[in-house]
Amino acid sequence: MQENLALSASAAGSDSEWLGQLHALCSHNPMMSYSGERLRGDIAVTSLGGIPLAHVRHNAIAMTRPAPSSHEDRSRYVILAMELAGSSEFCQAGVVARIDPGEAVLLDSSLAFSASFDGNCQQVLAYLPAEELLFDTNTAKLPRLRTHGRAEPIGSMVAPVLMSILRGGGDMTNGETLSARRILIEIARGLVGRQRPVIEDARPVVSDARVRNFIDLHLSDPELTPRRIAAECRISLRRLHRIFAGTSWSVCSWLRHSRLERCRQDLLDPALRHLNLTQIAFRWGFNDAAHFSRSYREAYDETPTDTRRGLLERPTH
Repeated sequence: MQENLALSASAAGSDSEWLGQLHALCSHNPMMSYSGERLRGDIAVTSLGGIPLAHVRHNAIAMTRPAPSSHEDRSRYVILAMELAGSSEFCQAGVVARIDPGEAVLLDSSLAFSASFDGNCQQVLAYLPAEELLFDTNTAKLPRLRTHGRAEPIGSMVAPVLMSILRGGGDMTNGETLSARRILIEIARGLVGRQRPVIEDARPVVSDARVRNFIDLHLSDPELTPRRIAAECRISLRRLHRIFAGTSWSVCSWLRHSRLERCRQDLLDPALRHLNLTQIAFRWGFNDAAHFSRSYREAYDETPTDTRRGLLERPTH
């Protein structure tokens, strides 16, 4: 079952008490500014299988959360912030994201961030362990800040799931709590995935599917060339290039992209831990390890070693 951890000051409480709750919650010292006679707000914090969930209400107009200093707690979290009332605008790493009721953002606790608030705001904040969200993405960094809302399938799940947990958490059995925790983590992983830079998958639409199928079936062949593809598919080389002319890819860039995607999938596959980086590269048609590493870094902003490290650090239980 959920355990109630704290209930902070209401309108009658002191500023220091309210800020003390924020400090205890996020392990860093936030700085707040607000209008009116005094700060009004309260914080109710519960735990979902070790994940702190905070329901926050306040009349603040701005907040700055500095990066942790060397002597502070360095535990890293991904903060899932969902708006219930009012509007908030968050800024981290030079990127701004505004959230209205029902929308959410992900923030990296290891970096400074600031927020401004419009009206008497309410948020739900979930402090998710970073290692549970980032190990199976192809970067150890939390991707670029963005707003998640009802317009996207995974974003539309945030509000009902968080509200269901807050309303019914006290009646959950231990097994139900663990299930709810897994659901929340998986949704957050989906949000992280949507924030990743996406290489456009501009798959060419052709009347003869032989071109696409032939490429997919022969990616492992380092001798696969546009001329060979055209010959095997019984079309002219000019027609093959015309097929790709309406996409974001040339034939050669599509081959490289497809091979890199297969390599990335293999690097993240626990069943293929026994294959080294060169074996995986050669498995998908690369015949030069250095060229593979350069191409991979250009495509994914990290090295193949970084991706494999993410797999090796993944929990095995």
